[in-house]
Amino acid sequence: MIPDILLNNNKPVNWEQQPTRSEDPILPGSTSHKSQHKTFTAEHKNYQQKFIDFSYRIFRFIRTGKFTIKEKNHPGSIRLEAMLSGQITQQVPEGEQWTLRAGEYKINDQPDLIALFKKDSACSYFMAHYSRELLDKLGIPHLVQATAGPKPLTEEMKSLIHKILRHPYKDPIRQLHYDNCVQELLLLHLTHQEKPLPERLTDEDIIAIYSADHLLQRDLLWPGDQYTLAKQAGISERKLKMGFKQLFDMAVFERLTWHRMQYAQWLLRSSDHSIEEIAFEVGYSTRNSFITAFRQHFNTTPRKWRHK
Repeated sequence: MIPDILLNNNKPVNWEQQPTRSEDPILPGSTSHKSQHKTFTAEHKNYQQKFIDFSYRIFRFIRTGKFTIKEKNHPGSIRLEAMLSGQITQQVPEGEQWTLRAGEYKINDQPDLIALFKKDSACSYFMAHYSRELLDKLGIPHLVQATAGPKPLTEEMKSLIHKILRHPYKDPIRQLHYDNCVQELLLLHLTHQEKPLPERLTDEDIIAIYSADHLLQRDLLWPGDQYTLAKQAGISERKLKMGFKQLFDMAVFERLTWHRMQYAQWLLRSSDHSIEEIAFEVGYSTRNSFITAFRQHFNTTPRKWRHK
């Protein structure tokens, strides 16, 4: 569902529908809308099914300000909001306020949220609406409640969101894939065991590191220039290296390889792409370099893994 965005003067911002691209690499099969204002620009990709509605949003803020986001919630429904990069401060009309940062998520049931943002910043996040009908069907309406504050996304949750946003399927398999993934995301929330984030990193550092990780995940062709990655994420190269070790227990290039191998494994299991096609798609210039990296990571070759 496309939200209504109201400025301080209560004037709504218009959304313009974009041409549908069946081969869109982000959230295939979705409808796309854009909105542009002197204060911010926004992009909204949405996919809607009978019981589940989910979207991918990007906001770019040009100047400091605030606006109200009116989500079109049905009575008894809830939504999961997962921040992938950047941050946004949200406030309910009654006054309660929290900041959702990259690598965090929150379960919300409030239809209206005031969004506060800073000049020259940006954020992207994934949102899934779960209808009361679905919660009743699953027998869990009493288990799913709004969270008191943001919670850290687990590796399983981040990987699952990535599989929702990027995959090779077409309808009707795509509908089944989306349905299963979005329900599994709710299951991961219900079984979530929160771990404290490492110390020595500030909130701003953690946001920047998760943003850098999201950049790697979105661009598997990244050439390996850590200085440029750190600059794009707004953090020093030293803190970037330290943060990847603390948050992911991996060096930056190890983390890129991990993302590549996760996506390669996914393509091997769910598509009929050739080994060479998969190699290029996950960021390797040759088939042999991909096979070598895959063998080092999984202790087997891509072909053997596909047919096991």
